[in-house]
Amino acid sequence: MLNVSSRTLAQLNLSVRDVAAYVRDRGWQKISHKNKNLSVFEGPADDCGNPIYLILPSHDDFGDTPLRLAQAIDLLANVENCSIDRVIANIQNH
Repeated sequence: MLNVSSRTLAQLNLSVRDVAAYVRDRGWQKISHKNKNLSVFEGPADDCGNPIYLILPSHDDFGDTPLRLAQAIDLLANVENCSIDRVIANIQNH
């Protein structure tokens, strides 16, 4: 279950570019992916030592972009051990 709604993110006017820039500055590395409609980032290791992957649409024009951004915000809040509001504020102030 998502803790942030895709409608809320659309109202906040967050873009794929905003989230991608934020995660890059947090040390996530963009990795190549065969599907050019996706941007895949490798982040810190999980509790088992496996890298965490963040998958974003390659641009904002896809119908499911708000949903995918909401999922990304949820993931980042969990990884960073902070609130969704804090992640959103960090991205907006980035």
